[in-house]
Amino acid sequence: MTNTCLILGAGFSKAVANLPVTKEMIHAFQNEVENQRLLNNTNRVKRGEKLLDFLGTLENDFLKNPYAGVEKSGIILQSNYLENFEGLCSFIDLNLAFEVHALCEHNGIKADLTGKPLFVNYASSKLKQIRGYIGDYLYLTLINDRPDVELLEKFHNVFLNNCSSIITFNYDLILEKFLFKKNYWLPKDGYSFTPKDLPELNSHYLNQSSRIKIFKMHGSLNWEPSSIYHSNLQFKWFDDDNNYFFPGYLKEEKKRSFRYQGAFSSKGWILPSWIKQFTYDEIIQVWNQASIALNKADEIIFIGYSLPSADSAVYSLLSSLDWNNKIVKLFDLNAKELIKDYSFVLRKSNIEIFPDYLENCL
Repeated sequence: MTNTCLILGAGFSKAVANLPVTKEMIHAFQNEVENQRLLNNTNRVKRGEKLLDFLGTLENDFLKNPYAGVEKSGIILQSNYLENFEGLCSFIDLNLAFEVHALCEHNGIKADLTGKPLFVNYASSKLKQIRGYIGDYLYLTLINDRPDVELLEKFHNVFLNNCSSIITFNYDLILEKFLFKKNYWLPKDGYSFTPKDLPELNSHYLNQSSRIKIFKMHGSLNWEPSSIYHSNLQFKWFDDDNNYFFPGYLKEEKKRSFRYQGAFSSKGWILPSWIKQFTYDEIIQVWNQASIALNKADEIIFIGYSLPSADSAVYSLLSSLDWNNKIVKLFDLNAKELIKDYSFVLRKSNIEIFPDYLENCL
């Protein structure tokens, strides 16, 4: 029997639930700010507006103002600046990777300079705040998914019969919720790690284990820093409206007595950045287990993943594998354009491509 491993990118979630791909993310944030305004979530609106103002300032500083400096009467007619969500996240992560500490002197007075990034005139605390706002709006934008269940069933029938592991760069919970209902996947062991503070489970699930593992390389909407073990991650079990992600799994489903309208901790996530910041052991464990799954797989299927050339962590992971005896398939609308990069990093010429919408391949 073939051992299949799937690798999913944002194009998969776009296909099955119309969630935004990375180039659409800032526009989706703009729409979500207006949605939060309609819900009268004042604090969330303020955080969203501060995030969009910051991104607008970056566009002015690095694109509009330099251009206007050369051509005083010039204007930008069209720009894809804000479509480069990965680049904007990388800008923040790069400047948070190292803080400058210096001793300064002015007119005989000495002072310490601390908390400054390497390349921009922002305090590190400001960039950390913006990073938190990005996490807030990733959560708000992606949490209320409405998947096409019929399409997911077709996906299951075509791809999941021999599948033992799924590697995904998506934060959403579409797959987990779908596979949980089928009893193929369970939270306790399905992510490759078990939180130290896992609540007591419903007795029905005590002796069950996941048939398919899901390795979430950037983290998940339902992962957050533990309130007990601060250096570890725990699971979030329900959304703002007290809807449980995996109903019936816990012995006792405790809910808030109010609708949550606050912030979300994204410290346990890796932003879709080219300067990936690994801050929790669990994320390292996920990457390690994903590497093992790839090595064991006979067949590896990429779906909706663009393999960005600047993502050195992913290139390093994939280039470390021996692909000679593996069957590799690529399902992506832009597969004909992507095949050159795939052949390069996998060192493989016989990759089967399917350049069409996912629904047409099922």
